[in-house]
Amino acid sequence: MQCLHLTCCRDHLSDLVDTLTRQFAEREGVQVLDYGISAKGIQGYLVVGWDGDGEDAFIDHLIAHHEILDLSVFTLPCTTTLDCSPLLV
Repeated sequence: MQCLHLTCCRDHLSDLVDTLTRQFAEREGVQVLDYGISAKGIQGYLVVGWDGDGEDAFIDHLIAHHEILDLSVFTLPCTTTLDCSPLLV
């Protein structure tokens, strides 16, 4: 499974969760796994999971999106090395 962890302003979290949940409702193998507010930075976060690899075009769209503060892509189970993220390739 490949996952995407997004960070956004907490004010945008609810809209982002609603938008992605609707977008993924008709698609198999992709879903919002978790979301909430971070304890230290008080930012919104959202975790999306795919069976298989995430879609490059979708990830590129999120990288360019002004409301997404940061993101990371990781594969489960993850290795213990720092090169776990496919974005580092």
